[in-house]
Formats: sequence, structure tokens, C-alpha cells
Amino acid sequence: MATYVLIHGAWHGRWCWRDVEDELRARGQDAISMDLPVDRPGATFADYAEVVLDAVPADADDLVVVGHSLGSMVVPLVAGARPVVASVSLCGPVPNPEGPLWDGALRTKGPGSAGAVRADDRGLLRWHDEQAAIDCFYADCEPQVARWAYSQLRPQDLGLLAAPYPLDAVPPGPRMAIVGVDDAMLDIDEARESCRARLGADPTELPGGHSPFLARPGALADALVEIVQS
Repeated sequence: MATYVLIHGAWHGRWCWRDVEDELRARGQDAISMDLPVDRPGATFADYAEVVLDAVPADADDLVVVGHSLGSMVVPLVAGARPVVASVSLCGPVPNPEGPLWDGALRTKGPGSAGAVRADDRGLLRWHDEQAAIDCFYADCEPQVARWAYSQLRPQDLGLLAAPYPLDAVPPGPRMAIVGVDDAMLDIDEARESCRARLGADPTELPGGHSPFLARPGALADALVEIVQS
């Protein structure tokens, strides 16, 4: 039995993993999720990693660390602090093994309409356009699920992207990637090229967009189990 450490991306929270956690447990695996301090001004990737590591029991074995989107940038920090079976980037950037980890990282396309995201008085970015958020994140989800997910989105401080990344090298161990072929936030051809260059392999591809944890949690759980067991 593996323990899947599920790290959410920008604006999200542990709520987004609810269905995948159930699906993984139904497959005989364990799963852990947590809320990153995305809405805390000044929080860094090191702070994010500390929250993740605090959520993982000291006696947990066979860790598979999965980072969605921005959460992919937390994965190497966790893998550098705890032994892991595998590191998985889900619809996110893959670290560069031959230089600064995030140089030339897979770019996001960003919000789909002007004014969809605006800074509040603390400098935190908030979504103000439900349809734009759904188009970016949840276009292939059931409508009621997409609306619910939008209602759960949190404000996000992206200032951490301007700070130096805490690691100079990718920790050792197997690394993998899963992408959505219709992801509105990432270019699928660029994602494939990045994985081939940085992983030496094609990514595992799922139909649909940026949030397979809500659109097709069973298929995502199957992919997570399969890429670790293969």
C-alpha cells in the first residue's frame, strides 16, 4: 500500500481531492491532503512544504507525492525531506534536472478574460468571474460540480513566484507527469515536449482539462496507481 500525498494548486484547497482520496482508498491505497497557506501574504514555497510535511505521519511509508499545477513546485521540497517512491506533476511544471529547477518551466495560459482575477487590498488575487474560472479549471466537470468548486476557490498570493526557489537540484527518485489533453491552462504540445526533455518519457495523458480530480477522479486514481506500479 502506498501513501499518496496530494498537494493542491493555486486558489484551491484540500477540498479538491475529496473524490480522488475516496477512489485511492477504494483501490487499497492511503491518501493525505492538506490546506496550503495560499491566502497568507508572504508565504513561501518552503512554508508550503512545511505544511505538507507536518501533515504526513512520521511512520508513513511508500510516499507518492503528487502536486497539481502550482503544487508541482512543492513536490521537490517534500521529496528532498522525506524518502519517496515517486514524485508526480499533475497538470503542472516538471522540474529541470540540469539547472535552476524552474527555468523554462511550463507556462500557464492564465485567466481567460480581463478582470477575471483582481488583487484585493492585501495584494491577494481573487477570482471575480465564475464563468472564466470554470472555463480555465472545470470546463469538463458536471455543471453543479463546477459551480461548487468555484465557490470554494480561495484568494492566492503569487508573490512567492518572484522569490528564489529553495532548492538547487532535483532530489533523486522516480519522477512522472500526468496531463490533460484539453487543459485550458497548459499547452499540451509544450507539456509533452517538457516531459520528454526533463523526464525522458512522455507524460501519462488523460482526456479533459485542468482538474481531473473533479472531472474524472476514478481515471486519475487509476493513473496514479498504475504509474507507480509500472
